[in-house]
Amino acid sequence: MSEPIATIETRAAGVPALLVVTGFSAGYAPTYDDPGVDPSVEWHLADRRGRPAPWLERKLAPREVAELESAALDAAFNARSEADDDARIARYEEAHA
Repeated sequence: MSEPIATIETRAAGVPALLVVTGFSAGYAPTYDDPGVDPSVEWHLADRRGRPAPWLERKLAPREVAELESAALDAAFNARSEADDDARIARYEEAHA
């Protein structure tokens, strides 16, 4: 199992939980001859100790799933942005060492 992209403390169906983001695709904008692709994210819920909690996912209302997916996308975009910043800083430091 690979390292999670992000882990967020949250509540799901009223229960304290962790939202674990495991995959992310930024997608791309449409062009004249291509409809584009929306961003997507893979995630799952875990208990506060980090153990997968599929029973909790089954209790979620559709609105909660949408809210959690939105939070997972935000976390994935932020993690990607931070990784890009770290890479830029490393390249700058390497070039100016």
